[in-house]
Amino acid sequence: AISKLPEEILVFMKSMNSKLDHIIGVLEQNKMETNFPIGIEVYNISASELLFKTKEEFTSGSFVEVVLPLTQMPLSIVGGVGEIKSIAHPKFGEIWKFSFTRIREQDLESIVHFVFQQERKRIREIRWD
Repeated sequence: AISKLPEEILVFMKSMNSKLDHIIGVLEQNKMETNFPIGIEVYNISASELLFKTKEEFTSGSFVEVVLPLTQMPLSIVGGVGEIKSIAHPKFGEIWKFSFTRIREQDLESIVHFVFQQERKRIREIRWD
């Protein structure tokens, strides 16, 4: 549909929308960090598990809830419950392996979409090298 608004107003509204998305993302991330205070550094993510390091100590075999921001713009957050185990990884050293035991279908789809996007990005980068 063609808008009757002047082009300048449409550009301004798109700019405002982008800025509001950014502000909401920052507020949500602050709220998330308050509710989930343990920071993790993710090395690998898939639809079934993730590998991460953290300064915290866990008990292998315990169940935890994980919430992850996949992207900042637009903000995409996923979460799930799973079991964690300490493993020795050949590349990253001692890390934690988190295996999802409960995850919403929407979050699972977001993770799969994110992983595919990252793989496409890597393939493009390899082609240009």
